[in-house]
Amino acid sequence: MSILLRVEQESGGQPLELGDGQITGYSYINTSPSDFFAKAYNAVHSIQIRGEIPLRLLPPMEKDADNSNTLYAWALTEYRPDNDFYRCVTVQIVRHEKTIREVKFTHAYVHVYQEQVNGLKGVLEFELVVRQRRDQLDSIQFGSVESIKQNFTNNKEKRVTVLSSPTKIEFAKAQGQMIYAYAEEIEGDSLSTLSESEAIVLSGSHRSINAARQFIEPAIKQIRDIATYTNEKDIVWIITDSGYSDTDKNLMRDAVNQIRIVKNVTVTMLFATSKQQIIDHFNYGRNRSVVKISMLRVFSHGVKGELSLGLGTDESLSIGISDISYFNSSSFSSTFNTTFYSCNTGTEISEGRSFAQSWVNQTGGSALAATDGKTTYEFINKDRGTLWDLKDSMNIRIGINIDNTGCKYYPVLDPETPDVYWKTFNK
Repeated sequence: MSILLRVEQESGGQPLELGDGQITGYSYINTSPSDFFAKAYNAVHSIQIRGEIPLRLLPPMEKDADNSNTLYAWALTEYRPDNDFYRCVTVQIVRHEKTIREVKFTHAYVHVYQEQVNGLKGVLEFELVVRQRRDQLDSIQFGSVESIKQNFTNNKEKRVTVLSSPTKIEFAKAQGQMIYAYAEEIEGDSLSTLSESEAIVLSGSHRSINAARQFIEPAIKQIRDIATYTNEKDIVWIITDSGYSDTDKNLMRDAVNQIRIVKNVTVTMLFATSKQQIIDHFNYGRNRSVVKISMLRVFSHGVKGELSLGLGTDESLSIGISDISYFNSSSFSSTFNTTFYSCNTGTEISEGRSFAQSWVNQTGGSALAATDGKTTYEFINKDRGTLWDLKDSMNIRIGINIDNTGCKYYPVLDPETPDVYWKTFNK
């Protein structure tokens, strides 16, 4: 029996082909969220390949040599349009000259790659796990693939751009009615139910390029802190999709992928283009009879009576007091807590009526919010040192507006607003 692996780049060039005993193991994995009782829209399809390559067959490392068709080079590839981040992977299992299994991922990306040298055997041992891009699950081919030499460019017209139009996700209400939520998910772990609780981090949009970091870097820090210091293993990061560049979004993805790997948690990113998408996730993003929202952390602009998620970019994204009633109170756990890092979220618009108070009246639990004044994001990267400041300035000049390691500090009360204070709100 032999296992054959072929990896083809969309841009063409020499494909990578491994066989002749170099592949020692193969696994196909289809993982579906546990709260689905039928075929899931967000299943994860993976191929795991284990192998060993004689060291004498490895190409030498030469200056200016094209090593793009090697596994380690593919694993190091960062996402950019048309840079072969996604590749066509075909696996065949042949026994007695007959193909007994064949699978083809047309838009595969590297989820895990590791290698080590076995000096005693004189081989490079490796493990590769690839996943099919979720918006291309229907393109996976099983069984009767035309040929392992099929050209990847035949599928080129089927490719879609990451972060393009939203994916329609269908949910069922308890009464049997069908409703629709619209949310866009990046590549990575799908929405899943690893526990019976979910933490949500919400980032608003910014007014200018130079302000891109202010609602993103604290969110990255928050996600890492939740993964490190709490028992939450299921985290959702919702970002209002207004004003952020593709470079910004890719830096966010890189940050989340690092946290996933290091902290061993599920982190799902949703780019929302309307406030209805945000509300729909709170209400229907999980099986809310089982998975309750345990905490919410908000990084955004704010004015009295409004969470200004789209201030200066898309005002329709903002959530006002009148919108709070659309959030189902049954979606939240009995210990649900919220921290708003937005301005004036606790400030009253009339006696006893503020956004924060109305929020806890609807959701239960408690909320911490700035009252009678502003918060500031000016000091989130204070004291990071001269070298960091220099590197950051250089990055901004070349269009890298976000440090994907996150910031050093959370936002604080604005010292130029003397009357502002943190206030805890309870139902």
